[in-house]
Amino acid sequence: MRTPVALFVFNRPDVTRKVFERIAAVRPEVLLIVADGPRADRPDDAALCAEVRRIVTAVDWPCDLRVNFAPRNLGCGLRVSTGLDWVFRLVEEAIVLEDDCLPAPDFFPFCEAMLDRYRHDTRIGIVCGSNFANGEAEPDGDYLFCRYGPIWGWATWRRTWRFYDFAMSTYDEDRGRGLLSDLFTDRKVVRFWERAFDEYAAGRIDTWDYALTYATLRQSMLHVIPAVNLITNIGCGRPDATHTRDPHPVAEWPSGSLHFPLRHPSAVVASLAFERSFERRVFGIRHGMPDPAEPKD
Repeated sequence: MRTPVALFVFNRPDVTRKVFERIAAVRPEVLLIVADGPRADRPDDAALCAEVRRIVTAVDWPCDLRVNFAPRNLGCGLRVSTGLDWVFRLVEEAIVLEDDCLPAPDFFPFCEAMLDRYRHDTRIGIVCGSNFANGEAEPDGDYLFCRYGPIWGWATWRRTWRFYDFAMSTYDEDRGRGLLSDLFTDRKVVRFWERAFDEYAAGRIDTWDYALTYATLRQSMLHVIPAVNLITNIGCGRPDATHTRDPHPVAEWPSGSLHFPLRHPSAVVASLAFERSFERRVFGIRHGMPDPAEPKD
């Protein structure tokens, strides 16, 4: 496979091995490995991190292997964001996987086809691998578009990543002028993102992906969503999970397959049906129900 693949890992050899086997099956010409370092207060981390790094560097096919290994622990937010900075300094586009995001075989050709088709279309920001709609949003092709989507296996271009700002330095100004209200007509959605972005901007959440969603929303970019789910998250509900130690209702959503060549949608517009399904299943937004945060008359 000619498209570079970037794999982000830490200290979980079992899930890492499964994801690496899927990557090895497509034999990418360029493989970029980003690893966080061991935590000082976790005695087992050093050995686990070393085992993970051994797994992901055991490349047995012709490949330009590049590694970015942190000597100490940076945490989820800083490690992934700085790792992606490094990735997109090296390559123009990449498929991105984390150690617990198990791709279906069709994930790779789907991402490659979408990266190729929309490479110069600045309306499109990200290609996603997950679809949790379960038939609630039926596209007229083999994929649809949404203003945001899951990043459990995704792909993008340097042209999109250049808008990323880990600190979300313009957020206070954007919030003050009502950016989210301009983007969304549903007050529940506006409040959800205000709360999420407020927490992130205040440094109370160690993550990186809210800043990516914020960046693509600011640029009015769309995400490409496959018609079937192509990623299974095998890391949720584990004590060593970073954010999802409790089982997640869509984590082990079954994956499917696509037919190639892909059928393309007739229009490049966001699917409201998918957004509503995603907001309900992933964010817990109950459309059509009374909102306790809404002021009463």
